[in-house]
Amino acid sequence: MVLYPDPATLLVDWAKATLLVVNVCTELPTNYVQTLAAGPVHVIERFGGADRLPGLDVAHMAVDVYATTRDGAMNAANTVRRGLRNQQGRAFAGVTFSKVATISAPTRRPFDSRSVVLVTASYQLALHSAF
Repeated sequence: MVLYPDPATLLVDWAKATLLVVNVCTELPTNYVQTLAAGPVHVIERFGGADRLPGLDVAHMAVDVYATTRDGAMNAANTVRRGLRNQQGRAFAGVTFSKVATISAPTRRPFDSRSVVLVTASYQLALHSAF
């Protein structure tokens, strides 16, 4: 096992397996408008954090949800929020989510397309991996 697995990739795999999210990735696809026809697009990326102890990665994560309606984006973002909060103390792919804290709850943000709604949230995850 890698000492510090990529938390963005870990969360993408977790969202697919646990929440059954279909459109989830680490970068907004160039064809995201067409992809929205199949449901909201989730983009997960790390924006900071630190490794406080060997094997313990405290990651700050952004979860952006793009959808065609505000309700669709908020519902999808809150599904991820509930799922992450319930993941505390549990393991996925050999990594224990030792702590899950909301930094910023799902909030609508301006976006350059009037036909797309963006809702973003951020979380602090303490991820403990065996090494």
